[in-house]
Amino acid sequence: MTGYKEAMRKRQTISIATTLLLTVAVIVVFVLDATGVGLGHTSDFIHGMQAGMLTGFLAVAVLMTMRYTRACRDEAALKKLYIAETDERNRYIRDKIGGIGMNLTIALLAIVTIVTGYFDQTAFFTLMATTVGVALIKAALKLVFARKI
Repeated sequence: MTGYKEAMRKRQTISIATTLLLTVAVIVVFVLDATGVGLGHTSDFIHGMQAGMLTGFLAVAVLMTMRYTRACRDEAALKKLYIAETDERNRYIRDKIGGIGMNLTIALLAIVTIVTGYFDQTAFFTLMATTVGVALIKAALKLVFARKI
């Protein structure tokens, strides 16, 4: 369990760094929106989607930071998280629906969508539809395998 606790500390550090980075990104997006710098061709919808996606990423990063911090401070929470992560059924379902690779694909598509919104509206909408489609496919697969297995 000590090795797992060290892994939680590493995850906590990465999660805190990600939270700080995303906080800066959200502030930059809102400042750019308020000043109108470099956003002459970007529609309000695209800018709202960019701000919303970054805010959603920030919310997830804050929740993960809270989870890891709680696990590092409380042995019961650490044990509960360990059991949830090492549960064979959950691992099997996670592997069947694409595992970490699918999560990474969705995250990278979302990041590329945010950046593309500053350059081309058609590419933005195409990437946004792709991101939503991949996320919906993953959610549907998770529901199917959770009931089936």
